[in-house]
Amino acid sequence: MSGPTIKLLTNPNDEQLDAVASLFVRAFDHDLPVKSMTGGNPAFEAPLFRAVARAGIADGAVYVVESEDTNAGSTNAEIHSVLVCFGPGKTMSADAESSGASGWVSLFEKMPGATKEWWAMFRTKHSTVVNAYLGDKYTDGWYVELLGTDPTHQNKGHATALLAHIFAQADEEGKTVALTTHSPSNVKFYGKLGFEVVDSVEIEAPTGDWVQHLLVREHAASR
Repeated sequence: MSGPTIKLLTNPNDEQLDAVASLFVRAFDHDLPVKSMTGGNPAFEAPLFRAVARAGIADGAVYVVESEDTNAGSTNAEIHSVLVCFGPGKTMSADAESSGASGWVSLFEKMPGATKEWWAMFRTKHSTVVNAYLGDKYTDGWYVELLGTDPTHQNKGHATALLAHIFAQADEEGKTVALTTHSPSNVKFYGKLGFEVVDSVEIEAPTGDWVQHLLVREHAASR
């Protein structure tokens, strides 16, 4: 039996972007990092995920698994799983133009001061951990920014298939794949796919503290 079909999402319409954002909201329901990033305000969740997706489309790549009933060329397919990543030489840009285009700037401006202060702290800790271990590999390898599956379609191999698609490209290029997670169950899941935890950092937040783990998968030739 063949696995799910992977599709590169390009030039998505508003309906598709809304579907991606809504999927992530459902997939990350009650997620501590998301609560931290939004200051515990559910109204900020969909705009946050939409901004990440738009940044991925602009500077990286967004891959999706759609319903098997999807007709070829359809732009209204039901999306079951989404992966946002940045390949070699690409990162989620923080410059004003890119941040404005993704919708991040307008979202950030609406956040209360305490949440903005949290973001400043988080960015510092996140960058320190990622850059300390990965160094040039951060921009020279693959980085999975976000991966989520609709709860009604989990445990069907969608996330594994999306990651395998990235692994194939990374192995061909001789590049690492990195990502972060706070969930012990996710650490175990990623471990089965060849990732190793290389560093961890405690993140304090008014909405609840959590530990961010940096995981790296070396390319096939180095293992």
